[in-house]
Amino acid sequence: MRDPKPLAAPKVIEFAQWVAGPAAGGVLADWGADVIKVEPPGGEPMRHLFARPDARQHGAGADPTAPAPQAPSFVAVNRAKRSIELDLSDPADLACFEQLLADADVLLTNLAPHALEKLGLAPKR
Repeated sequence: MRDPKPLAAPKVIEFAQWVAGPAAGGVLADWGADVIKVEPPGGEPMRHLFARPDARQHGAGADPTAPAPQAPSFVAVNRAKRSIELDLSDPADLACFEQLLADADVLLTNLAPHALEKLGLAPKR
């Protein structure tokens, strides 16, 4: 019988937004990779973009600690991942990100090269 998770073990740091990058991370997670999604403060914009505004109850008896509704498309492409919010302009958060990268096997990103350069994350040439 074939192993349903042929990638069991690799650690993937996903630094991607919207659909293409996160969808690739979702497939890697489906195949067994440990995918950690790094999101900006407040979460990735797609997280709430198409969420139904009525998905959370309001008014008397509503649970104020209930999580905000999430867009189904966000949930679909970010399945089976862990996530962390980091502000890479904050030295402590940047150090945490660098620590995640230190023992990662893969960095998955769909950010444009100039965006990576602005964050100091461009590949060394």
